[in-house]
Amino acid sequence: MNQGYIILKHQLFKEISDQEVLEILEKKVDKKNLHIVDIKFKLIGMDEIGDLPNLEAKAYQRQICENEIRPLINQYPNFKIAYFGSVSIPLALHLGYCLGSWQSMEIFNLDRETNKWVVDDTDLPELPYKNKFPRETIEISTDVLFKVESSYAIQDQEVKESIGTNHQTVGLQLEVFDKNAFKGFDHIVKFGAKFSEGLDAVANYIPNTDKVHLIVTAPVGVTFYLGTRINPNVTKPIVTYQYRTNQSPPYEEVFVLQEEEAALKSIGEAEKKHIDDIRSKLKREIEEKIAVFAREKGEQASSNETQWIDLILPAGGEHINLKYGYWKNLSNIVNTPLKNATLSDDTSEADKREGFYLNDNGVWQVSDRFIFNVSQRLKGDEVKMLRALRMFILHEGFHVTQGLTNHTASSIGRFPRVLEEADYVADVWAFFHEYAISKRYYSSDASNAKDFFKGLFTLATETMWSFVELSNDYNEMQVRGVNRFLIWYFAFNLVDDSKCVSLKDIVDRLSIKPILELKGLQIKAVNQRVIYRLNNFKANELEIGYFDPSTYVRRNGNAGGIELPSLVEGFKKRNGLAIMEQMKTLYHNVGPSLKF
Repeated sequence: MNQGYIILKHQLFKEISDQEVLEILEKKVDKKNLHIVDIKFKLIGMDEIGDLPNLEAKAYQRQICENEIRPLINQYPNFKIAYFGSVSIPLALHLGYCLGSWQSMEIFNLDRETNKWVVDDTDLPELPYKNKFPRETIEISTDVLFKVESSYAIQDQEVKESIGTNHQTVGLQLEVFDKNAFKGFDHIVKFGAKFSEGLDAVANYIPNTDKVHLIVTAPVGVTFYLGTRINPNVTKPIVTYQYRTNQSPPYEEVFVLQEEEAALKSIGEAEKKHIDDIRSKLKREIEEKIAVFAREKGEQASSNETQWIDLILPAGGEHINLKYGYWKNLSNIVNTPLKNATLSDDTSEADKREGFYLNDNGVWQVSDRFIFNVSQRLKGDEVKMLRALRMFILHEGFHVTQGLTNHTASSIGRFPRVLEEADYVADVWAFFHEYAISKRYYSSDASNAKDFFKGLFTLATETMWSFVELSNDYNEMQVRGVNRFLIWYFAFNLVDDSKCVSLKDIVDRLSIKPILELKGLQIKAVNQRVIYRLNNFKANELEIGYFDPSTYVRRNGNAGGIELPSLVEGFKKRNGLAIMEQMKTLYHNVGPSLKF
């Protein structure tokens, strides 16, 4: 016997008031037996769905389920779940999947014409539907497309554009498509049972299924209920999709239902002690080496007239290619905030940002999380960590001379090409200053210039990954970030080349920025940043473009040993070695034609 309701108000596109759900349920049970759970990651317009951070919303829903809904279910085992939803298809499926099918439920759909909740469940006529489920065993390893169509038909051409044709297709659809076809919970239950039968058929007759691509056109309440019918112990990974009008491809992969969100690794007591030790040593590196080095350069009589590269490398050295074009006008280190640099024990501002903060007086903050991530990437190697962090400080300190400060950085991520150029100049500037500082304080480390610079590139990319790992979304990355990785994995090969022998060779090769770009990944703008989607691409459309001003434009697809899907997978899995392998192959394709 139903004694009450645990009411789920699942909101994204529409605010659902307490009053509208209580008006329905107070007629069924006493008001004191109604417990409302608000599930509202945020409210957005339907036209903003492309900007929704779905993995964050998914993690939020799982947390709400575990921390609020399940305790209520345990406290009130005889209560029903009452679901009211106005969310995206993937989020409705996910919440249903989190709850499962064991709890007694009532689902309320929103009538698309009256904007009222459908409550009639008496004397419902049968809702005709048809299905295409396998009845003979298919032994091959394959993906499965499961089409669930009730509101409108799924267009085969749009599916082909989105996920290709390399899959088996199963389907469940109403005989007559109608956004308001489901007139009560009994309709939903029977449709859900048939959906469950389809999943069982896939498990029984296509046992080597790799994953199930689930595309649904159904009301939110129906979609939520379908999610409850997915058995995690039987069903292969289910990929969910969001449909977006006037987008190519139209169906965007959002997340896999069964995948747990990648949580940030916790910082334990031992790790915190290590972080504090590194911060203490970094403080000395900044204040007693970088700042002292900068001030000493400023005290040289000709520092104001000397070009930046002549100030840090031996006078008369063979580094002429960094003295022309825009290179000649770069700021000397004495004209940066680095001459007054200090490191604060306070991290409050850094914690609010991307791991670091520099105030107007040259005082730095570096967050525990950023130091921890660097430590994880470099396996706690203290020497490498301090060099990586020094280069980071040099890079960001130089950015101030480029006009990139706390005051000008708002929404700067919408300029990926501008930032890519600014980052390259700042990287080269920081690398040569780290070389000069190491020659001064750690001379044995810098005795072999070629090995030293290759080591710098490796440390720089690992530091860049530390920033990437501040996010738990493995399905996307900023365009500027992808391009910066491509540049420095390629540059490693420039210096590793047997023809690159001397410091002059290194200067010559770094004075020309490698220009590389990926084609074939979906691009979107999210939260003032331009993002590559790292899934939902067609392998045969991937290309990498390369341009060196001294040679010509090259376009490289999946040929000549290059495997661009493996390159994208490297970015998705944050696997620098996989990316390096593909960039080495690319270099062997284009390197022989380069001129320095």
